[in-house]
Amino acid sequence: MYEDLKKQLEKDKQDILKQIEQEATYTSDKMNDPGELSHVDNHPADEATELYDREKDMAIRKQWEKHLQEIEIALNKMEKGTYGICEKTGQSIPYERLIAQPTATTVVLEEERTRSVPNDRPVEEAAMNEMGQGYYSNYMDEDTSPDDESTGYTEELEGFLSTGMNGFEGSDRVTFHRNKQYEHYIEERQEE
Repeated sequence: MYEDLKKQLEKDKQDILKQIEQEATYTSDKMNDPGELSHVDNHPADEATELYDREKDMAIRKQWEKHLQEIEIALNKMEKGTYGICEKTGQSIPYERLIAQPTATTVVLEEERTRSVPNDRPVEEAAMNEMGQGYYSNYMDEDTSPDDESTGYTEELEGFLSTGMNGFEGSDRVTFHRNKQYEHYIEERQEE
């Protein structure tokens, strides 16, 4: 029943192993190439680019290894006859889901239920909430044409928050910058 999925998993496994091997060869070639003898004369941006490239390559390799591990688990389950069974509920995983995600170990509802969403929010959001909703509006300028792409959006009034060069030090040290359109809106409201 799962022969086509098994072939796909085995092909994916071989592709990943090939990519890891090519990346390892490239990395060893690069490591053996002395390149520059000193990095002292390099511009910091060049050094940052090199560091970024190394970190990106490491992250990609980590993803390949994780996917390879998931493939191994799926292939082992096929051997044991437990492939396509949800690890959480014991229900059969729909074939359509397995076609879309051959390494799936749970039904969609369990995946959504166990997926973690970070609860931490940016500090700017807390500062904006402390400042109150008076700074925000969905006001649209009467001069805005209905054909204008910005109609219905808040960009015309949207401002932004800024902090000093030391970063966030509390909501009392945050400055809210308004644009001219907002000032125009306030003037119109005061005239009414």
